Amino acid sequence: MKSGYIGVCGAVLTVGLLTGCSSPTVQVKGQLEVATGQVVSAGASSTLALSQNRAGKTLDGAVDTSLQDALTDIASEQSETASLDVTTPEQRALQQRTTRVVNRVADEISGARAALQEPSPARLQQAEQRVRAATDAADRWATQLGKGAP
Repeated sequence: MKSGYIGVCGAVLTVGLLTGCSSPTVQVKGQLEVATGQVVSAGASSTLALSQNRAGKTLDGAVDTSLQDALTDIASEQSETASLDVTTPEQRALQQRTTRVVNRVADEISGARAALQEPSPARLQQAEQRVRAATDAADRWATQLGKGAP
């Protein structure tokens, strides 16, 4: 009887794994990882635009448009993150940390837009570094989420 029970349990487990059955927390982590990944992409694009501008390869207006587009993309991810159905303290904590990481990238890109209004080489370099640091932090968080962040 035990071997039959073990066989049935093994079959149920295998089917569950093959059909993508996952816990709500795993699903929330996946959604947060995707949202954060999109924000990382927007941050990387912003960093590139700022770098190209500092190198004299793009005009301020083009960079500002790029930064505004990134902020629009991030706003969409902020909305998605806020609208997730979180039901446990663990999910809420993951959502809150993701929100902080995403908001930091948005804040730094907004700061870079402000730096474009009164450009100086030092100020633009600092803005680029701040966007890059926030984007790197978001990338690390997305990686943690993908590995099953606590």
